[in-house]
Amino acid sequence: MIKIWDVYAEKHVRILKGHKDGVKCLKLLPSFKLASGSLDSSIIIWNYNTSECIQIINGHSNSILGLEFIPNDHLISCSTDNFLKVFFSFNDKNYSIKQIKTNHRNKHVFKLFKGMEFI
Repeated sequence: MIKIWDVYAEKHVRILKGHKDGVKCLKLLPSFKLASGSLDSSIIIWNYNTSECIQIINGHSNSILGLEFIPNDHLISCSTDNFLKVFFSFNDKNYSIKQIKTNHRNKHVFKLFKGMEFI
């Protein structure tokens, strides 16, 4: 469960429900969207203004530890399954995936990909 808070009013204004296990990471995306990665190995794309679950992405076999957004609609995820996955055009239901095997089990591997462009 993810709670969206109004920090000025000091109260939560909406709850996003959809993951089957704890949420490990969040990433704000353009157009009022939020990506969440979970211990249940799924990534959910939300409209955080309406609480709508826009898309569920299943691509990992273990917990999601980190998410990074790259312009041109690319989302990178890092998981304890030792894979980095790049979801190309993830807003399209026919997105493609490139996976990169790593020996890392943490999100610090993202430092290698910051600022890179994928064609």
